[in-house]
Amino acid sequence: MEKNNNNFILKRIQNFLYSFYAKETDDARLSEIYDGLVKALMQDIGKNWTKSKKLFKNKEVYLLSFEYNPGKFIESAIESLDYTDEVNKCLDSLNISMEDLVNYEKEASLGNSDIGIGSWYLMKELSKNKIKSMAYALRYESGGMKQEIREGRQFVNPNEWLYRGNKWEHKKDFSYILNIQDKEVKAVAYDMPIFNNENNFVNSLRLWKSESINKIDYLNLKSGDLKSAYDDYINNNSLTQFLYLDNSTYEGKIFRLKQEYFYCVSSIQDIFRRYFKRNFEIKNIKNKVKIVLADIHPSLAIVEFIRSLHQGYNLEIGECVDISRKVFDHIGFLVTPDSRESYDISMIKSID
Repeated sequence: MEKNNNNFILKRIQNFLYSFYAKETDDARLSEIYDGLVKALMQDIGKNWTKSKKLFKNKEVYLLSFEYNPGKFIESAIESLDYTDEVNKCLDSLNISMEDLVNYEKEASLGNSDIGIGSWYLMKELSKNKIKSMAYALRYESGGMKQEIREGRQFVNPNEWLYRGNKWEHKKDFSYILNIQDKEVKAVAYDMPIFNNENNFVNSLRLWKSESINKIDYLNLKSGDLKSAYDDYINNNSLTQFLYLDNSTYEGKIFRLKQEYFYCVSSIQDIFRRYFKRNFEIKNIKNKVKIVLADIHPSLAIVEFIRSLHQGYNLEIGECVDISRKVFDHIGFLVTPDSRESYDISMIKSID
């Protein structure tokens, strides 16, 4: 089919191919066309995203959830921008089907239970109603599990969704340094858009990735102790490797606690940083910020919020608790054994 040279999506894809692959569309692989199409869509999603960030009314809403189920982005993005006809014409000229692109895209594996479905639905509704919001998540490398039956037995395999990279995210130029069990770990932020089919309002999903400060212990490396040399790197980078590892043992339970602590402290620090970009009075935070906790896993955020008010801003404990009651809300999407998880106080003390 003859190509439509007036198709702006096609022009954007070709410009992207020139810049990153030095190719014409005729020579591009499916993966490269996919990359170009995502970049073409993100040009306008980014414009809407920028405008949406500037809209601020009374309160900013933050959702803390260990799971989100966004599905595949490419079809939703095309529908949100009302570019279906333009994209179809572009793909026809390239002899590529939308089904091929949808099958190529790896779904963001950030959880798939009722918590994930409910959390993502809530964020979509907030965007539809033009309520400025930020959702926080962990950037799991294996956030969902593929289940399959082989010879009558159930096997669970990690869903490695990031091995091709994530074309819908961008890495932020800031990070936070946390102290967990007397070791420093870096929390690195990646943002993804949350759009909807009702308007051009775009909210943000911020993903936290854990990274080691000291990649390799060269002293142990020189002595030949390779395991100890990489100990810090492995321990810290593994915090965002998996969703819901087995916590029936002490080691599994302490790992889950470290993961929740990393998530909550990173998110609360970020909320305070964002609050002070517009406000100067800490006590007024109760009128400007609403934090919604989905299920039990982000509960440490309340403790970290109170600690930050008390130790960071010298407010009395009673006042800190009163402010937190006005700031926090809780949503329970389902009741499972995890909904009643608890930790011995000694374990919590060992983390901080």
